[in-house]
Amino acid sequence: EDPFYSVGLPIFSIHGNHDDPTRDGGSEALAALDLLAVTNLINYFGKQDKVDEICVKPILMSKGGTKLALYGLGNIRDERLNRMWTKKKVTFMRPSVKDGRE
Repeated sequence: EDPFYSVGLPIFSIHGNHDDPTRDGGSEALAALDLLAVTNLINYFGKQDKVDEICVKPILMSKGGTKLALYGLGNIRDERLNRMWTKKKVTFMRPSVKDGRE
């Protein structure tokens, strides 16, 4: 994180079916959104690194007394997502109670 970088309006993005990092089947899963995220133009989330399970982790935000857990899941082919749901390999992580978060 760059301490000299300031964002007035944060942008959060997940990938869709046309910019899926696994679409081309290369050894390195890379999408155009990865390049935008490296330059701090967007917050890219929802990308899955494992092929045998899906773990959806939230981005935690708070302002005043309001707390928000933003979940995102990038595009996954219907057949694969259905197979993962059927095998109970899809998990949604919950924010922890420690650090004052509920």
